[in-house]
Amino acid sequence: MQYNFLKTFASILILSYATQSWCQSVTLTGQIKNAFTRQAIPDVTVTLMRADSTIIQDSVMSMVLDGYTIWVKRDMPRVPQKLIIRVTHPEFETAYLPYDLKKIGRNRQIDLPVILMKRKVMKEITLKEAVIRPTRIKMVQRGDTIVYDAMAFNLPRGSMLDDLVRELPGAELKPNGEIFVNGKKVDYLVLNSREFFRGNNQVMLRNLPYYTVKDIKVYNRTTDFSAYLGREAENKDFVMDVQLKKIYRQGYLGNVEAGYGTYDRYMGRAFALRFTDNSRITLYGNMNNTNDTSSPVDDGQWGDAWDTNGVKKQNMVGGEIFWESSDRSFCNGLKVMTAHTVVDTESQTMTQSFLADGSTNFSRSQSISNTKEKNVNVYDYWQVTKKWWVSGDISFDHNSRHGNASSTYTSSLTNITLPDTLSHRSSQQYRDGHNNELTLTANATRKLAWGDEVTFSAKYKHASSEHELFGRNITSQRGQTPSVDYRHEYDKANSQENDYGLKVKYTVPFLNGPAMSLIYNPTHRRISDCDNLFRLDRLEGWSISANKPLRLLPSIASMMASCIDLDNTYNYKEAATDHILTLNINQRSSTGKGTKRNVEFAFPITLTHERVEYTRGLIDTISSRNYTVLNPGLYYESIWKEERYTFRASTSFLTSAANFLQLMPFRDDRNPLIVREGNPNLKQSWIYRTETSLSMRLRSSSQMLSFSAAANIYGNQIANGFTFNTTTGVCTYRPENVNGNWELKSDVNYSISFGKEQCFKLENRANAAFLHSVDIASVDGSTQATLSKVNTTLVNDKASFSFSKQELHMEVFGSLIFRHTASALDIFKSINASDFNYGMNARYVFPLFKLTVQTDITMYSRRGYGSSEFNTNNLIWNATLSRPFMKGKLVIYADLIDILHNRNNTQYAVNAQGRIVTWQRSMPSYAMLRVQWRFNYNPKRK
Repeated sequence: MQYNFLKTFASILILSYATQSWCQSVTLTGQIKNAFTRQAIPDVTVTLMRADSTIIQDSVMSMVLDGYTIWVKRDMPRVPQKLIIRVTHPEFETAYLPYDLKKIGRNRQIDLPVILMKRKVMKEITLKEAVIRPTRIKMVQRGDTIVYDAMAFNLPRGSMLDDLVRELPGAELKPNGEIFVNGKKVDYLVLNSREFFRGNNQVMLRNLPYYTVKDIKVYNRTTDFSAYLGREAENKDFVMDVQLKKIYRQGYLGNVEAGYGTYDRYMGRAFALRFTDNSRITLYGNMNNTNDTSSPVDDGQWGDAWDTNGVKKQNMVGGEIFWESSDRSFCNGLKVMTAHTVVDTESQTMTQSFLADGSTNFSRSQSISNTKEKNVNVYDYWQVTKKWWVSGDISFDHNSRHGNASSTYTSSLTNITLPDTLSHRSSQQYRDGHNNELTLTANATRKLAWGDEVTFSAKYKHASSEHELFGRNITSQRGQTPSVDYRHEYDKANSQENDYGLKVKYTVPFLNGPAMSLIYNPTHRRISDCDNLFRLDRLEGWSISANKPLRLLPSIASMMASCIDLDNTYNYKEAATDHILTLNINQRSSTGKGTKRNVEFAFPITLTHERVEYTRGLIDTISSRNYTVLNPGLYYESIWKEERYTFRASTSFLTSAANFLQLMPFRDDRNPLIVREGNPNLKQSWIYRTETSLSMRLRSSSQMLSFSAAANIYGNQIANGFTFNTTTGVCTYRPENVNGNWELKSDVNYSISFGKEQCFKLENRANAAFLHSVDIASVDGSTQATLSKVNTTLVNDKASFSFSKQELHMEVFGSLIFRHTASALDIFKSINASDFNYGMNARYVFPLFKLTVQTDITMYSRRGYGSSEFNTNNLIWNATLSRPFMKGKLVIYADLIDILHNRNNTQYAVNAQGRIVTWQRSMPSYAMLRVQWRFNYNPKRK
């Protein structure tokens, strides 16, 4: 079988070479800039001439793109010749560029030098002021670009960019800052076509004032790297480009906000930005004990873990410095952030485990913790674009945390109310530790004279961590002989990891054919992990009756050595070397009618050698293994009908080996109720994935429809199989290979804006999934483990209808999440659970008083959770009043959060082993008065 596959693959490779035809034309491109400002010059006329000044083509296509003007001549004959490029503009002196076209090779595109134009000296003419008030259209489609006119949206004074994004037709803003447009995730949020706090959308979303924005463009952008190579070497980035009004493109802007409320709730934040066309300096700070919810009243959503898991106090400061040269051949960005966070959490969990004999184990757990955490992050990235494309970055992350925690755990075989306790455990802990990570990367690419490309890359990562854990645990088990297990423990652990990687890539972009790349990527990693556990309760005078302080340690080293828990102490060292060889084939084609196609094939082969030294209890071994991993993948994309329709499909086959540590024959019983073991017989697992999507822009530019479907099939999946002892309540976990897991998923998204000035917006997002889960569960004493097979159906639909015109905005919305879970072997009774909510939000500005009233009210309901305490109805009502002063520079807010005191946070999960319902402490109700002051200074441009 393997021989036939290689034979077929070799035939495809030979055929791809044999079918190459010599292309008779080459594309010429070049940039045109203002000689003084280095900015774009719109509406230029480009003429291409021979050396004797005879015209080859007049009015060559030109366009303004990303801060510069680019001209393109696509059908130039592939023959050496001398050319003259002439550029004219009524306000600039005519510019000429002589160029000797030679060494064409396999180049599909040749980039000519930049043409600089000097502005003519013109008389100043004073015109009478004209006032134009056009009808604003919220959204238009220009080719494959969606353009939102920010001035067409009526938002209250003091609104930030995140408030505007929520209003955009077809857009969805997640609580973590991720943005989706028509169901597709935005890769980058950029400011004036330039990156802004790379990877952290929240900084711009929460701090950039809405009034500074001219429009927002959403489009697929050719990467800078692809532009340098003259071909689409990488998939285009899906970007949301926030364009500032011209007056705000240079100068200073910022805002300062402070608030205080009931129950001692407070918040304060500041943001300042100094920017020019080629530089940016940003500073920001944030301190609050409101879980950092910058917009307490948004679309009525609540219950997301990011802002309701406990009560968080945070102090954070950060900044960024970015600079690029006027010709954009060099740029450098430095980001620094430090934060101090205190988190108080409380949770309760109800678990129902499905046992192989048809019985059920119920358990409840409660935990309370207080954690203090410090974070420091430094990130610097740079890029040079000359003859070589060179880029690199340095990042450093430091995290330290310490805190106390206490928990209880109780299990029963009868029912959820736990009238008959099988086992009980209570714990007290104090944890102190830190992590550090340093990463260095460097890349260099050269486009060779004959059109081929070569790339060199290097990467290094160092990670280290240390932690101490003090714990006191009391465990009682019913069993045939009831027992009490007391442990006073001290755990000291440290780990280090060093990763080294090199990569060499050679690419041949065939004319009228695919681009073929061969990549060799050797990597090496070294891991050292040491975990020492001491049983202080084994020392004389440290019994349960002594009640020693939690963080007290013996003073004599010999005492420490005498109480080490050898069975749960280990030393692990690993050295691994990977040799990764990858063949990539990429075919892109396009027609003049707007049809584009892209086919990508990747075939990576990884050869791995691992060597491990492992010591634990009676185990003292040195082991090694060699294995090969194949991960082929295929991707197809087609865009047609003036880029109104996009179809994508992909398939991949991924294989992976078990972690070497899982293969060790260890037994960890530091928690006597939860025992963990290794499995030396684990096999390689694999995943087959396939997905497809179709997105359409229907008739009008404000109507979008998209479909997607995906399927995943898992083989030899590593499951955390367990065996339950019905007498003692002990659960033993052991990784096992299982087969039969698969899932199907589908999504449908639709949005439309209609009416005069597109004042109505209708959106519906629906998805469904079917999961066939297989896991291993057994009861202690049975002859063999039993596969638990569970089928789960998930249906989720979220719809909203809104009206927005002048001072009024109203929206009604609702969502439903339905889960049906059934056992294929009738081990447990089927579960039907649903979460649904419905409500409305509104905003109105009273023109006479300049007072903005904003409110939302939502009913959250749950059904089918197996207990009346989890089947709840919670009506959540929030409101905000705001009024601007000093021409909008000062805004005062009054927030009322959870007016009816019904806020709650309950999460639900189900798999082949059971179901879990978790309640977490959330931010209580409060009222707050906030004051926001914003400023800007924009010098007049000459």
